[in-house]
Amino acid sequence: MDKIELLPVIIIIDEEDIDELVEAISRLETELAYPVHNLAPLSSSERKALEKHLEANGYAFASLLDAQAEEEKKVRPDPTSIRKIKIAMDKLGNIERYLERIRTSSDSY
Repeated sequence: MDKIELLPVIIIIDEEDIDELVEAISRLETELAYPVHNLAPLSSSERKALEKHLEANGYAFASLLDAQAEEEKKVRPDPTSIRKIKIAMDKLGNIERYLERIRTSSDSY
């Protein structure tokens, strides 16, 4: 867990920022999307890293919520941006489930 890159903290201002965050979320989701079998208990540094990942996940979700609200306020919201934001939010949900599964698997030892 401590070797997996954290999600960047991005204040979403434009489409490029959305794309950057979506790309980082997709990479993290791919890294975590493996079956969790026979995991050894997490070390204290790995447990801290897992908590940091969950915290970063929350920050990313908040950024996306803000971006979605700003986009929806526009006279002509960009449907592509809204779609990207919703996809990224779904991926963050998957990431949170993967992280919780890792935590639960480790706690069962």
